[in-house]
Amino acid sequence: MLFIDKWKDNRNILNAYAKVQEALHGSLSDSEAFEWQWNLNGKIEKIKQDIEKCETGQDLETHIYLYKIPKNSGKPRDYYYVPFDFEVLWISFLNIFGPYLDRIMPRYSFGYRLWRPFGKNIETGDWEYGDYSVPSNKIYTSFNRSYKPFRRYQKIFLHNILGVELDRTEIENLNMESKKDNIWISEQLCKGVQDVDVWKKGFPLFCFKNQGDCGVGKDRLYYMKLDIKDFFPSIDRNKLLKNASFMLERTELKGEEKSIIKYLESLMNFDVKPLYKVLPEKSETSTDCRNTGIPIGMLSSGFLANIYLFCFDLYMDKMIKDAYDNRRILGYFRYVDDIVIITDDEKGLKNAIKEVEGEFEKLGLKVNKDKLKPDVVAKYYRIRQFSTSKANQVSLPDSVNSILDEISNIKDEEINDNLKLALDVDKDEEVTTEQLYTKFMKEFEIKRENYHDFQTSVFNEMSNLSEEEFDFSSLDELKMDFQRTRNLIRAYLDEGKIEPQTRMSFSAHLILRILRSLFKHHYSYKSAHWVRIEKEMNFQELSESIKKSEDERIRSEIEHLIKDALDDITFVIINTPAKTKLLKRYIELIELLNSHRDNPEGIKIPNVSLKSFLTIVGKTIQVDDSTKPFLYFEFLRYLNEILIEKLRDNQKISKIFLDDVADFIEALTRESENDEQELKIPVNLLDNSLIAAEIIDLITLLKLLGYGLDDVHSKVRSIDIQKYEDFPAIQRKLNTYDIIKSKKQFSEDADVCFSLLSKLVYVLRSDEFQSIAVKPISSMVKLIIQSKNDYSDEDLRKIGHLLLSIYFATSNEDLRESVVKSSMCIQKHVFESYKESRQGKIKNSEPANYKLNQIVLSAVYEKHFHDSSQFREDVKSMVLVAKDKRLKDPKLKWLSLVMSTASQFLDYSCIDDKRSLKKISLANFLKISHLSYPEKILLIFLVASVCKKPSNYGKNSSDQTLVFTTTVNVEEFYNLFDKIQSGREPLEDVNEEDIKKVIEFRDSELGAILEISDESFYWLILQILEDRNILESLAPEIENIKKYTLRNVWKILVENQLVSTDIANCISDKIGRYAQNQLKPYRSSSRSLEELLTEELTEVLLKRSTLKKVELPPLVYGKQEIKPFVRIGIFQPTVNYFENDYAHIDEKLRYDEFIIDNLVEELEIALKVFKEKGADLIIAPELCIPHKIESQLIRWCSKSRIVAIYGTEYVYNNDKREVRNCYKVVWPYNDLDILVINGYKRFFSPDEEKKFHERNIKIVEGNMTSLYLSSDIGNFSVLVCYDTLHIETLSALKGRVDTVFVPAYNRDVNTFKGVADAMSKIVYCNFVIANTGLYGGSVVRLPYYDVHRREALTLEGNEMFGAQLVDIPIQHLRNFRKITANVQVKKNKQKQFKSLPPEYEYWENS
Repeated sequence: MLFIDKWKDNRNILNAYAKVQEALHGSLSDSEAFEWQWNLNGKIEKIKQDIEKCETGQDLETHIYLYKIPKNSGKPRDYYYVPFDFEVLWISFLNIFGPYLDRIMPRYSFGYRLWRPFGKNIETGDWEYGDYSVPSNKIYTSFNRSYKPFRRYQKIFLHNILGVELDRTEIENLNMESKKDNIWISEQLCKGVQDVDVWKKGFPLFCFKNQGDCGVGKDRLYYMKLDIKDFFPSIDRNKLLKNASFMLERTELKGEEKSIIKYLESLMNFDVKPLYKVLPEKSETSTDCRNTGIPIGMLSSGFLANIYLFCFDLYMDKMIKDAYDNRRILGYFRYVDDIVIITDDEKGLKNAIKEVEGEFEKLGLKVNKDKLKPDVVAKYYRIRQFSTSKANQVSLPDSVNSILDEISNIKDEEINDNLKLALDVDKDEEVTTEQLYTKFMKEFEIKRENYHDFQTSVFNEMSNLSEEEFDFSSLDELKMDFQRTRNLIRAYLDEGKIEPQTRMSFSAHLILRILRSLFKHHYSYKSAHWVRIEKEMNFQELSESIKKSEDERIRSEIEHLIKDALDDITFVIINTPAKTKLLKRYIELIELLNSHRDNPEGIKIPNVSLKSFLTIVGKTIQVDDSTKPFLYFEFLRYLNEILIEKLRDNQKISKIFLDDVADFIEALTRESENDEQELKIPVNLLDNSLIAAEIIDLITLLKLLGYGLDDVHSKVRSIDIQKYEDFPAIQRKLNTYDIIKSKKQFSEDADVCFSLLSKLVYVLRSDEFQSIAVKPISSMVKLIIQSKNDYSDEDLRKIGHLLLSIYFATSNEDLRESVVKSSMCIQKHVFESYKESRQGKIKNSEPANYKLNQIVLSAVYEKHFHDSSQFREDVKSMVLVAKDKRLKDPKLKWLSLVMSTASQFLDYSCIDDKRSLKKISLANFLKISHLSYPEKILLIFLVASVCKKPSNYGKNSSDQTLVFTTTVNVEEFYNLFDKIQSGREPLEDVNEEDIKKVIEFRDSELGAILEISDESFYWLILQILEDRNILESLAPEIENIKKYTLRNVWKILVENQLVSTDIANCISDKIGRYAQNQLKPYRSSSRSLEELLTEELTEVLLKRSTLKKVELPPLVYGKQEIKPFVRIGIFQPTVNYFENDYAHIDEKLRYDEFIIDNLVEELEIALKVFKEKGADLIIAPELCIPHKIESQLIRWCSKSRIVAIYGTEYVYNNDKREVRNCYKVVWPYNDLDILVINGYKRFFSPDEEKKFHERNIKIVEGNMTSLYLSSDIGNFSVLVCYDTLHIETLSALKGRVDTVFVPAYNRDVNTFKGVADAMSKIVYCNFVIANTGLYGGSVVRLPYYDVHRREALTLEGNEMFGAQLVDIPIQHLRNFRKITANVQVKKNKQKQFKSLPPEYEYWENS
């Protein structure tokens, strides 16, 4: 396939969109990105048109926009806003063009290297690189894989020669590189080798070691750090194109390089316009962006910069190879424009610097002499700049090399004095020039005991702090971590180690996390057990006095921490204005403080408001006035973002904070001269279109939340709209504000801002504000629809997107029904307005109304509509027969399909005997029948049997509507199911005729039987396993590409236990993230899907097994034997969730704050014990962990790499009034990944059934028991409380498990203790029960022979807190079970384990 065809490929453009969307999330381009959400197909076609323009040499007519941002020094810096579509165009080009070049770029360059999969091989444990083509939403490698290696590899280089001590991560990096062969890329390219991949070879500089003749006896090295001055603006585009051509000729793209360079030239042909009305004055770094420079802010600029320096990197590679061949040492590291040179002597350093500057001169680049390191060089140069002589001034050196030459040959008294000043030597001190020079060169030395500029302690500290899970830390631990974080801000740390803005942004984020945990922290907590003891011992008064004193101390400490946090974040804003993300942290801090202003603990909150920011910008922060509009804009943008995020995530927003937001907007737009003078707010701030747009978004959102800022709206309205001519969205936003006020009736030509409306929809997710937002949003929908007499495709896409967002955001039944009614109204209009004249003119096959189709069908399936005879008649009226000419219109074709499906569902869903149904669509079969796991496996088996016989069918199809066009004869399906299950028809005798009686595929348009593509087939299987995916099939094919490429199908299947992992792995090899990625978290099966399905059917249908195999990935990749013992932590909390007749549980079965706070206090203690004592796995009782804190516990497991098994609070579906009892297995694997597996209780207890029956809540039970297979901790199963009494399950586990874990909430502790005693011998496994501390009864029983070892743990007594650890045998127990048939073992008098039970069969993992 030609380059141009790859570039135009839909999947490539879609992948580019995903990358740009991720990279620019929350940026200036958000409103542009929104159009991709509702018009994906149209936007991709637009990108293709632009590609064709590049192909034919047409002008793209693209503008990028210049604006000013502040540097940390306060000076302005030019930055560019690149339109979202142009970024997608560039990245789609880079997706194809970049990998060929990145493979041959020397590894000395660390920054802006293209992302590719990087992970451990599951078999060997070695780190490996995957292919660039694997879909991802990342453009470049992360900070952890770019800047950290840039710093760490320098230290490893020093280690190899000087013996500098390495930390654990650096040792792992060295070992990883040592396993790979080294190459010299310059030599390889000279030989014409084209399949080179530098990432799969070792890091070249690690060939230098203190061995042989190279490096022996070296006790010091010499270094220098350089920075390229104004790098991006100084790039010569013509030279850039030559370099790109030079690189392409050395890749597999040789032969197409001329065309590709032409495309690249077209992409770089753009004009610059001002982002604001007036073009900012030219600054130091300005460029006209026509012949010179690449724009800072464009996503692809970083990679283009690497292309520009490719020949320089290659030149350095030749120099390094020459040094190595001659037993000299030369090190070179580059991170974008930061360069490090290391040599073994002074002469070598000077020569290297001379060569570097010579190459830079050819490229038109200069070294920034103000940023040289060691610091003494830059200091000397600055002194030379400002020094004068009484006689003639000595000319200023124009290069680094001339500076070094000048110092090495001191002949002038002025130079001598300047050098003394730079070295902090007293001017009158008698020092020879040789001594001065020696002292100067000492600054360049690196020794084993002195390598300050190469230490990695700063980001090691950052890494350590990021690993902390503050939610489960004590107050003293939080105080200590807070102080460590403050040190990163306040202490002087060399910029060469890590950029101040990176360090401060990280620290501000951490401070917010610590403060949030502080506010969650209980004061002096007293458990119910302790309160009872107080009462019995009669010392409540003394205890209360001590508690009061302790609370006062804690309150004072927290108040000091809050004050310090506010000071610190204000400090970082003032000192790091270039890092505007810090403004978000400032807003988050104010929101956090406002939300806790009225706290029950009496903590005094400082009186700080958002208006403080106006004072900071107006008076305190030292930045150029031209950059202040950008700061105001960023602050407003982040304010919008925070409010939307909190609404979207259903988090509380305090009224105090909303009042503060309203006051801030009024202050920002106030025209009082005194206020302007006091706060120094620019008078014409609203003339800035970007600022005006953000203000309108905020006041519209506040209006919806019940705040009136009509005066601000009037001010924006009063401005001449011509000032916003380059930003037409302003008028649409103003119209949107009007419609929210319900004061405007729209004419057909009026327009609203749909991106703003879609953000407002998030209000419906908020329990706090949904009730006040329902009415205005409902009115808004009616007004928009009433304004239309006809619906263009664009209207259908926009309105469909908005209505679908509302439908899934709200839980208000009236609003849902209103949305469904509106959708039906539009669909009827579309259907009835079809004209014969349109036939033959339809080019676009995309159903523009597909989101309206999704609403209608979802409403029918979930019963969110007003069921009436009229509704049913309307549905049937839009069903077309197969020969109808109107089916040529994609909107009507898909509409007819949906209405046919909906009509059939309405007719059949009310029938009691569902098994007697005849032919219905597969979608309806899945929704009506609610298939059990064995039934799903049989259905997949039948589908696979039909699909995998291509010789019987003539047409290959990727039809996305298969789930709707496939028919199932329900009666025949259940007849076949019963025959196979009863043994009346062997599975191998099921023939093609039997299958065709049950299932039939037909093309949705032609009615012909078809052959199905692999992607469609495997997606159909996923839909059978999880019917929530059915509605996605109504989307056009381009939308569905996302599910085939970016979705982690394997994780969905495993975490939700939809199918045994052998089948899950087979599906994941075909669709989703791992279809193209060789670095998988599972081992691909060598068997076919048909073989796996046959085996699974044999187990679950013929043998009626209720076990589902779940093979877990290794905790640590590589060859590793199973653990001899596993250390289990048993958590037994004393919290009474159900006291006082469910007083602490709301109508959605969620625990209240009282329960959560008390649980967290006990959990904090337990987790600390488990971590300190080295637990491998922790188990908590049934119904233990509230959903609200579950994410924190999962993070703790992820960071501590400890497995967890626990019950969660009830999972309640409010719409269906259904409840599940859920447990989780949190499984951290491969050092950094984690699975959170959902399992469900199979048998609710009689007490549970009674309570839920009284509440008219339906119980949903699990129908399979999971058998977890682990190569680390053995095989295990989880039985939730009452499940433990199901003898068939225990019998099925016999011989298969090493451990049974039981999360329980059980009063009958003696019965369960008896079960544990018996089953540890009968099932012959470790039996671990974690019960609530209210009743005690947590036990561990092991099948040891000696009683004292067998009864490993028994916690007895009411209201008893427990955090106990027990070591359970795994490898030893498994070995005994495996070889116990040996006669010698039976006669052995020194028995370690009990004898096996009768007819015990050991099951070996296959």
